[in-house]
Amino acid sequence: MISSGKKHWGTIVIGGSQSGLATGYYLKKMNEDFIILEASDNIGQAWKKRWESLKLFSPPSFNKLPGWSYPSPKGGPDTKDEMAEYLRAYAENQDLPVICSMRVTALKKSGFYFSVTTPADNFTADRVVVATGAHQFAYIPDFANQINKDIFQLHSDDYRNPFTLPPGDVLVVGSAISGMQIALELAKSRKTVISGKPSYIIPRGLSQISQRLDWWLLQHLLTIKTPMGRKVKPQFIHGGGVFHYLTKEMDKSGIPRVERITGVREGKLMLASGQTTDSSVIIWCTGHRPDFSWIKEKVTDEKGWPLTNRGVSSIEGLYFIGMPFQFGLTSSLVAGVSRDAAFITKNIEGRRQIS
Repeated sequence: MISSGKKHWGTIVIGGSQSGLATGYYLKKMNEDFIILEASDNIGQAWKKRWESLKLFSPPSFNKLPGWSYPSPKGGPDTKDEMAEYLRAYAENQDLPVICSMRVTALKKSGFYFSVTTPADNFTADRVVVATGAHQFAYIPDFANQINKDIFQLHSDDYRNPFTLPPGDVLVVGSAISGMQIALELAKSRKTVISGKPSYIIPRGLSQISQRLDWWLLQHLLTIKTPMGRKVKPQFIHGGGVFHYLTKEMDKSGIPRVERITGVREGKLMLASGQTTDSSVIIWCTGHRPDFSWIKEKVTDEKGWPLTNRGVSSIEGLYFIGMPFQFGLTSSLVAGVSRDAAFITKNIEGRRQIS
């Protein structure tokens, strides 16, 4: 149970999605005094807000958190709604102390403790784990406001299904996973074009035996401890990646691909070649950007990414989890957060014992 009057905690976890819940599991195992603060009204709400047809691209049996498997013949969640329900049920099953509707607006270290500010209440903690991930706000290039007003545009965060869009041809800007999945859906009912190339194609055939073994190899080969992983990390962080099977689906679909978008000319999007596009609907699948400006300490590099060693900050007692390629390619995925949560909480336990 959460004590309503309690103000100081051993550890506060900020964020109650998959990475925050996985961290909570390990903190509970080590009998840590902790709470999880979640900004949304309900656990899993971020997943429910995604587009309707979204399916997880990892094998269902990998889509689980430590200590509890999804009660399904598939072995794990497969759709975004199933994942949202799994996270809600997981928190309940593990009896994790999550407080919803508690958005943290400021975090600052004051002496030996951290001050955690929310509109509803203020707390202090010996340690803080930031589990908000890197997707705090949707990124759309600044030049988008120069596009003709009669051209409809929205970010993939706001896309729901083809029927919520106005009539007309669609240009999908961005060729990472969301861009390809949305383009494939839209192409079934209207002319669709996609721009750009994926920064990194996650190869098929690391294993020719099974998809499960393929994923096991991805988790263990593409990490910061391997030459292959260190080479892939910069591409994956700044441009995302797509799985080989998605590029094959795109090839089969016949969806036209055009160059990357570089700006606007005469109210229309302009390609790298200087040509302009004529689509009447634009969907920006241009990803997200981190925003840790609410942390009143120097914790990020010049591009806004946290400066850590596998999630352990140089500021004593401050940790991050759920960041892209924090340790490996799967670090920001449901299939990979458990490994990082175990590492961070082991560090917390070790420092707690010597303090």
